[in-house]
Formats: sequence, structure tokens, C-alpha cells
Amino acid sequence: MSQMLMLSDDLYNELAAMTRQHGLKNIEQLIQLWKSREADLSHRQEIVREIESVRQQLFDKYGESPDSTDLIRDDRMR
Repeated sequence: MSQMLMLSDDLYNELAAMTRQHGLKNIEQLIQLWKSREADLSHRQEIVREIESVRQQLFDKYGESPDSTDLIRDDRMR
């Protein structure tokens, strides 16, 4: 099943130019590319939210960890 979408000539021309810039054959492929990238972005954002949740849980359980930079420098000096 296919659907028709009415676009202004200006918008269509912009989309056609973007399609060519990405080396795609048609505007449908451009939209599919955007959809894929949006899904990837949403997935990455969800992962970041999960990481932040874990970080908060660790902070709540253990508090703030001291900076180990000075200890590492001391170890290197020895």
C-alpha cells in the first residue's frame, strides 16, 4: 500500500537536493535514512538514561569517590 503526500515545490526541491547530497536514489530513501537515524538516536538516548540511573544508584550507595589523579601520579613517580 502506498500513500501520497502533498509537498510545496520548494520543500520538494530541498528534499531532492538533500537526496542527491546523500547519494540516494529518491526522497523515500532519504526519509528511511532519517527514520533509521532517529531510531539510533532514541536508542542511544535510552542507553544514556540507563547509565545515568546506574551512576545515581552508585552515588546513592557509595557517595562521591575521591579523585585518584594524585595517587596515580605518585605511583608513576615511584
